[in-house]
Amino acid sequence: MVNTYNKAQHSLPSVAGTSNANAFFRPCALRYTIKYMNEKLLKIINERQLVSVMNKTKWREVCEDFEELDSPHICIRYKLITSDDIFGFSPVWWDQLLEDASAIEWLDFEPVVSEHRGRLVSNKKTDRSAEILSILRRHSIRYSNQESYFRVWGYLTPGDCPEFV
Repeated sequence: MVNTYNKAQHSLPSVAGTSNANAFFRPCALRYTIKYMNEKLLKIINERQLVSVMNKTKWREVCEDFEELDSPHICIRYKLITSDDIFGFSPVWWDQLLEDASAIEWLDFEPVVSEHRGRLVSNKKTDRSAEILSILRRHSIRYSNQESYFRVWGYLTPGDCPEFV
């Protein structure tokens, strides 16, 4: 028995104005994007012409490492693309933050941690910069220095030009 290859049986459908390869990959990419990002976020990203700097894997790595660090005193503030509100410096549940990762515009880390020790004794200040930067560098997370904070960018707008460290 002779095996014959019938090109017509194995060719991809053609779409007007595109090559066969584009016709095959474009719907797959669209299904992938819609599956992992909700339509509200896609609309905001397109309207504001945002460019993604982080992906879900990088956010997961950062959140998992800070969760393992087990330091409830590291405070962050962040802004979501879905709101103009900035969530102020406070400790965070990293697993809950990961759920909002696809909507994080930026995330600031407060490197100096202040621990309350009582009414008569001043607060204890501890610099956690080394730990924060160690995690960011371990996962090749690009960040910028904003005032005295370390900012991890989730998205950039057309006018943003941060100086990444």
